[in-house]
Amino acid sequence: MLSSTSEVKLCTQVLGITAAELAVSLILSCSDYCNIVYLGTNQVFLKKLQRIQNAAGRFILEPTAVGSTIQSLKTLHWLPVAYRIRFKLLLWMYKVDKLKAPVYLTDLFERNTYAVRSARRDLYRMPKVCTRAARKCFKF
Repeated sequence: MLSSTSEVKLCTQVLGITAAELAVSLILSCSDYCNIVYLGTNQVFLKKLQRIQNAAGRFILEPTAVGSTIQSLKTLHWLPVAYRIRFKLLLWMYKVDKLKAPVYLTDLFERNTYAVRSARRDLYRMPKVCTRAARKCFKF
């Protein structure tokens, strides 16, 4: 792993990529991988992930851009970590609704078929788990 900014700058010169591309490929792709798992985690863990994202933003913008971290995220068109997680969840549920998600995801959710007023909306529910091991793994 790259340990200093001089090594990073050398790496960007040798590979012919920008610092933004390097940060996205090394840092943000790792934090985005399976970030839906982070849904419901405590705020301490989310703050740590947010600090990593803020540091990547400061590295990309370097000292030229002065301002808050929120402003730097807006400049880079990045969502904060908590919003990225929610966005990923909403994106997957949209794909499930439009049948564009993988089969293992579309089979996991069932459409609400109750004869109530809320059934007019497209609501989904997760089927009940039958095994004891599955009940221990997931909170239902």
